[in-house]
Amino acid sequence: MREKIKRLTPKPLIEAYKKARFFIITMLFALFRLFKINKKKVVLSGVWGYGDNTAAVAEELVRINKTLSEDEKLEICYTTKRPETVRNYAGRKIKGIRALKDNSLSAVFALATARVWVECNHKESYINKRKGQFYIQLWHGGIALKKIEKDVPGLGEKYLKASAKDNEMVDTYISNSTFCTQMYKRAFGAKCPIIEAGSPRNDFFIKDDRASKSYEKKRLKFLASKGLLSKQSLEKAEAIVKSAVKICVYAPTYRGNDSYDYLDLDFEGLKESLERRFGGNFVIALRLHPLVSEGRADEVRNICNKYPGIVINGDESGDLYHFLRFSDVLITDYSNTCFEFSMANLPVFLYVPDLSEYENSRGMYFEFKELPFPKAQRSDELLRCIDEYDEKKAAGYIKEQKDFLEKCGLKESGHAAKATAELVLEQCRG
Repeated sequence: MREKIKRLTPKPLIEAYKKARFFIITMLFALFRLFKINKKKVVLSGVWGYGDNTAAVAEELVRINKTLSEDEKLEICYTTKRPETVRNYAGRKIKGIRALKDNSLSAVFALATARVWVECNHKESYINKRKGQFYIQLWHGGIALKKIEKDVPGLGEKYLKASAKDNEMVDTYISNSTFCTQMYKRAFGAKCPIIEAGSPRNDFFIKDDRASKSYEKKRLKFLASKGLLSKQSLEKAEAIVKSAVKICVYAPTYRGNDSYDYLDLDFEGLKESLERRFGGNFVIALRLHPLVSEGRADEVRNICNKYPGIVINGDESGDLYHFLRFSDVLITDYSNTCFEFSMANLPVFLYVPDLSEYENSRGMYFEFKELPFPKAQRSDELLRCIDEYDEKKAAGYIKEQKDFLEKCGLKESGHAAKATAELVLEQCRG
């Protein structure tokens, strides 16, 4: 609905509204800087909702808070466009975190008076760090395939200027590899310390607790929250349910153009191929990039309605990484999720119908043909890749993926969220 209203509103009116809002928020931020910094206040941010690296750190901070005395406890705030995702994260309420709507009075005040900021995107241009504040940048990608920031040819001057302002405020970057560290230095112009502690959102891929009973219980609750299991199914033996329901996430990334050829997939054939190769009863979760999902919401719903019981709407599920945690197969294209999902030795397939166009317009850090994943440019090729993914090929790809990540200097330990949370606590106590 918001997108429809935006399309119908005259552009000059939208621009006037943005300028007025920016001016008001800038003035409020300047006013709130007169208040004393609260040394126990931490503000984490997630643009599109509660999730990604900052959510993993937030939950670790909540765990740490439980061990602290009342005098030591931190005030944990989370700012986002969708504060309801903090209150209802995958069917459960996150306790111990104050949800704040981006650009609201309370969010602006929290940012102006917090001791520590933890971010995985850029801050808005009205935000200016004060002396006595500490800014940790996690970013929303580790080892990347598509180029970012200054490495992207022809990226807009306005964006780069805002990016440079934000990067100058950062006190510490958290990296997951030597590749990522060099990328931060080059693409962001990072001159501050870079800690190679890993990406907090990847911790569960590294820990790989899928064989544990606690994981299976969480998975069953997750499936039930998505309507994929009935109450009766939940009461069945876990082993039976585990073998019955499987999820393939299809997560194409952002392109920056109006081409949506990647949605032209044979979803019925895809389900059949997945079940032939991996067994079980597969559903395909269609998950678009957040910059695209709002504008294509109707199209996603139409696809789900066209393929009932086959395709589900992954865009309604909040954090992509929470979804991936309970999934069995990933299909993507130019997203760094291919590297992250493979850390758990799980099957990844790349579907790239617009490969030539994307390579020419965006650019990549690696030669696409050298990536250690099965690749397809047509729907029928993708199905064939899945059908041919036998145990021998799977073992070969897993070895190639490990070698690839090792060459990138991967530093994931499974404890990145803890390391980042401890840095936050150290700064709040300092």
